[in-house]
Amino acid sequence: MPASRHGCCSSTIRRSRRPARILQGFSAAEWERILQPGGLGVSLQQAPPRVGSLKVVTTNLRAGYLRKNGVPYSEDATVTEYFDRLTAEGSEWLTVLTVVDDSRYLNQPFITSTHFKREADASRWMPMPCEPVTRAPR
Repeated sequence: MPASRHGCCSSTIRRSRRPARILQGFSAAEWERILQPGGLGVSLQQAPPRVGSLKVVTTNLRAGYLRKNGVPYSEDATVTEYFDRLTAEGSEWLTVLTVVDDSRYLNQPFITSTHFKREADASRWMPMPCEPVTRAPR
């Protein structure tokens, strides 16, 4: 609402607009230094420890569900992700640890971990083009 009755003459606006909430939210990333590799006191890493992990904090989410037909999360939820690369038994891995904090719907943080193994070459990578579904004539 304008500060004066003459909306066209006033550049001051009394109300502040909140950014629109979107499904992806707003993310900010930073490198976080890890003092002890392994995080939970367990380390599979054989190489010298890396200096840290990429920490991504996402806020301003649109409300949704943690799993399909599952527990909801509110607009106040915060998603924190930690991206780590490590070497274990001669294989390279990317680990993504995800922590969802939401005091409205969760009694404790919702934590998941996803692991991706690096392949030596593209021999196991066989992408297929998307083909439209054709329907039989009626």
